[in-house]
Amino acid sequence: MRLSVATEVSVLYVSSGGSDKGSVGSGGNGCIRFYGLRLYGGALQVVQRFQELFSQTKYKEAAELAAESPQGILRTPETVAKFQSVPVQAGQTPPLLQYFGTLLTRGKLNAFESLELSRLVVNQNKKNLLENWLAEDKLECSEELGDLVKVSDVASHKHYRGIIDILNNVDVPYQPISQSTLY
Repeated sequence: MRLSVATEVSVLYVSSGGSDKGSVGSGGNGCIRFYGLRLYGGALQVVQRFQELFSQTKYKEAAELAAESPQGILRTPETVAKFQSVPVQAGQTPPLLQYFGTLLTRGKLNAFESLELSRLVVNQNKKNLLENWLAEDKLECSEELGDLVKVSDVASHKHYRGIIDILNNVDVPYQPISQSTLY
């Protein structure tokens, strides 16, 4: 049995014969490498099950599996890209929003997820959602999220100051925003 990856959509496929390509290969000690991670029995089964659900268009179930994946192995930019690539059906909740909604019900988004969801709601002019998630500590703060909040004039003065305080404590290179830019 051979594992290969379609790198443009980060999908795990199982097939027979041929050589390994992409980011999947033998990791030694009875494990498989998947995008730099060593996957052993259970984790590999999670990735395979996610692919299976996704190919069956069971996006809600795939989102739930990703949310509960061990060590967040499915909570990656590639997973977000997979959900983004699904055509939206009229009258149905977009799979990407199902994914983010599932994650929000289970806890806090990681930095990449926080930024992508924030871009969506800002583009849809639903800034109140972003304010609520910031207040509820559902988003992981990053310099990029701070820039988005600043540019989009999302948060009230109180919430904006809160995110500035959080960003000043983040261990990333960050140039604090002066209070004069608030107005």
